[in-house]
Amino acid sequence: MSNINIEKQELILEIEYLRYEVEILKQEKADLEIMLEMTTVHSDTIENELEKKATETVQKSEKKLAQFLEAMPVGVFVLLDLQVFYVIILK
Repeated sequence: MSNINIEKQELILEIEYLRYEVEILKQEKADLEIMLEMTTVHSDTIENELEKKATETVQKSEKKLAQFLEAMPVGVFVLLDLQVFYVIILK
């Protein structure tokens, strides 16, 4: 009978320990979900900022290219992938 009580007590302790571990894992899961949400929001913000900067850079480059081509003393065709991208014809 003594062995049965010891085994029962060991099982009860094991169950209590496992419940404790489950609670720890639940908290860690909740913490990770919060971190994932924060990371996602932050990455979306960074992506939007980079896209805005890229668009602004492209616009500035296109403006500079247009100014450069318009200042040239000869007619110019600019091809991009065999398609006419920019044409300056002097009169």
